[in-house]
Amino acid sequence: MNTMFNKLKAKLPTSNYILKLETQSRIYNKFISNNNFAEIRKTYEPDISITTIINYFKSYDSQHNYHPSKLTLNNNLLTKVFDVYKSTHRVNPLGNIDLNTWRNTVSKDLDLNHSIVIYNERNKITAFLLIFDYLEDKKEVGWIYFENDSMKTQLLNQFVSMLYLLQESGITSLCFEIDTTDLYSYELFSPFLINEDPSLITYKKHINNEV
Repeated sequence: MNTMFNKLKAKLPTSNYILKLETQSRIYNKFISNNNFAEIRKTYEPDISITTIINYFKSYDSQHNYHPSKLTLNNNLLTKVFDVYKSTHRVNPLGNIDLNTWRNTVSKDLDLNHSIVIYNERNKITAFLLIFDYLEDKKEVGWIYFENDSMKTQLLNQFVSMLYLLQESGITSLCFEIDTTDLYSYELFSPFLINEDPSLITYKKHINNEV
């Protein structure tokens, strides 16, 4: 591993380097320490039953007569999702990408009927939680945002209501990809990660070993 990395440094001497590991095995500890890599993010991929999520968030009001409207993926929402994505990936930023490419990324498998977007009276997006199709009995929770604690509460109220609707439609669980650098999803769902091992650990080595 050291030999390969030395060759890479010789070819790209002024670059920062990203190292992603699927395990915390001690065999990598010496390499990480000797080359001054710093951990920048852990990624978790839990699969959580809807019943478990409802039980945890049971203090939030479920609006049993809640009838969501079909989401419209407009430029306003696309831009907001992109801004949130960038804010949670500053340590490993996304390269240049145009709006149409980003639209294709977001729209792939997006569940327009169950995703949640909340606007204020000035039509400003104050919270969202995007849900994606995954398997017949499972959905995936994607990007999340809430402007403040009040909007977090409103988002969770709608989310709990949505969970009941998903249950009624035959969905039994939700899967996630939760980064420790994503303050929104990590704040909401970190209690479910207590007994979870990370699926990916990301390290970064900066130029001149600055971290």
